[in-house]
Amino acid sequence: MKKILISLVLFLSVFQLTAQVLDSNSYFGINIVPISGSTIELYYEKNLKTFLILSLSLGYTINSKISSVLKVGEGNFIKKTGLFLKIEPKLIIRRNIQKPGLFLGMNINNSIIDEETDLIKNNSYILGICGIFGVNSGQILKRLSMDLGFQYGYKVIGKLIGSYHSYIPGMGVGHLGKARIQGILIIKYKIKS
Repeated sequence: MKKILISLVLFLSVFQLTAQVLDSNSYFGINIVPISGSTIELYYEKNLKTFLILSLSLGYTINSKISSVLKVGEGNFIKKTGLFLKIEPKLIIRRNIQKPGLFLGMNINNSIIDEETDLIKNNSYILGICGIFGVNSGQILKRLSMDLGFQYGYKVIGKLIGSYHSYIPGMGVGHLGKARIQGILIIKYKIKS
């Protein structure tokens, strides 16, 4: 619990300092979907151009036991705890920042995971690449916005214990072979008006 609080305080401190020098095209937010997997994913977005976004996500998973509906064998009872960082460029089709639009992009996911079963403990570094697709709501209220979509990707580096259907923090659960899928529902708050 102490690690979680320290990570959250450091993350929010960096965001607070960064927010003081940012312009009106920056957002902070949270991805709601990973909460079901005992994961907190905080999100920062910078609109570089009307059609180009760069975002950064930092998250922490706390004793997650989530697996895909396709789970098999020993992957059912793996507890995972870990920290992850995602870097994500996106292209978005829209007329201006206030209007809705479709987005397409990719993210590079870096995860440090502690896995634990009744018999084995494992620490590992996972590098993954995910494609993302979805819809941006534009501005809902004066400062609120939302992204709805999904990410679909593969683990490039790293080894997990148990079934490949188990959850990887920041990447989601195994689906159709070794691919990973996770939903995106990010509620964002514009830093400055």
